[in-house]
Amino acid sequence: MNANDARFLLERYMDGKDNIKADVLESVFSQNADVVFDIKPSNIYFPEIITGAKNISIEMFGEFHDKFKDVKSYYIDSDINKLYSKKSVKNQRWLVTMIERETLNTRIGAGYYNWFFTEEEQAKVARLEITILDMVSFPANENNWLLKLQSNLLDYPWVSSIDPFKAFEQYSELANIYQFIN
Repeated sequence: MNANDARFLLERYMDGKDNIKADVLESVFSQNADVVFDIKPSNIYFPEIITGAKNISIEMFGEFHDKFKDVKSYYIDSDINKLYSKKSVKNQRWLVTMIERETLNTRIGAGYYNWFFTEEEQAKVARLEITILDMVSFPANENNWLLKLQSNLLDYPWVSSIDPFKAFEQYSELANIYQFIN
């Protein structure tokens, strides 16, 4: 296991999660993996812990896409070598962008991932700790604002420049998230 293996697993996770690929998502986690949540805002819910690769892929993200569309998630820190140490990646900042199906509001959230990997020959995620620091829901003034933002982030799921996020400055609701990703 090295930083490149970790990067591969993190990319597979985002692909499975954002693109509704349960089999890809399930393949990232070990059979008895845990996903543990620390949720600061009150406007989003996940159980405190989900155990097992199958449960993670079904429970965590199956219902998620029933509520949200155009989901794209990004890793803010693109140099994984700085965060990788001893079969773990800690304090990996993330940002998620999506649209609420019911209200068509834009929703943007941010937080940290802490990844812990197995020591098997083919490494997998043994534990994922997800901290959600902020989750903002607001009506976007401009049609397709979110899709334009997503299309300007070319290194998906890695963010190599925060320039596209300058658009956050026009929304006071996003001040904390903008500060977090800077």
